[in-house]
Amino acid sequence: AYLADGRSVAFYARIVEPAILDGRVRPVVLVGLHSGQGQQRAIDYPLDWKGSDAGFEAHGRFFLDEVMPRAESLYGASKKREERLVTGKSNGGDWALDTALRHPSLFAQSAPAAMARSKAKGVGTPGRPRLFITTGLFDPGIARSREIMARAKGSGDEVVLVEPVSGHGALFYQERLIQILAWAFGRQ
Repeated sequence: AYLADGRSVAFYARIVEPAILDGRVRPVVLVGLHSGQGQQRAIDYPLDWKGSDAGFEAHGRFFLDEVMPRAESLYGASKKREERLVTGKSNGGDWALDTALRHPSLFAQSAPAAMARSKAKGVGTPGRPRLFITTGLFDPGIARSREIMARAKGSGDEVVLVEPVSGHGALFYQERLIQILAWAFGRQ
């Protein structure tokens, strides 16, 4: 599982490990992909930041050409499309969705949470990755997630929308992560 905002992966591992040990999710490698600080996060994660895709493209090359091969060789991350997930929250959710849509031969699934700006180009195209979209009912971007969900249904491929009673905060994503991993990889 490749997670945006990778600095949080050590924290997420403390949530995921007990879920693996008690059988709620299958064993999984968590790989954190962090963006730059401050405004750099907005440049690296969403497409069309201030009219340019340059930051997203550079971050994508780093991810595909350096991070993924290293995670596969050093940590045993899967090389199989069906065993890869990209996920993230807010701008990281935009990155997760747009990365999966741009590279459907590499990723079978994406779980964008609380998307902020994604244009979701190709989300209605048949053969796109499976999607688990989640946004809190009180998230200011909920209409965006619902609109993307409606477009995604047009592909005929799997799409799930989960709208917990929540806002946009970090706790919302932490509470969904086990559900996302169980959806993506199944239970033991």
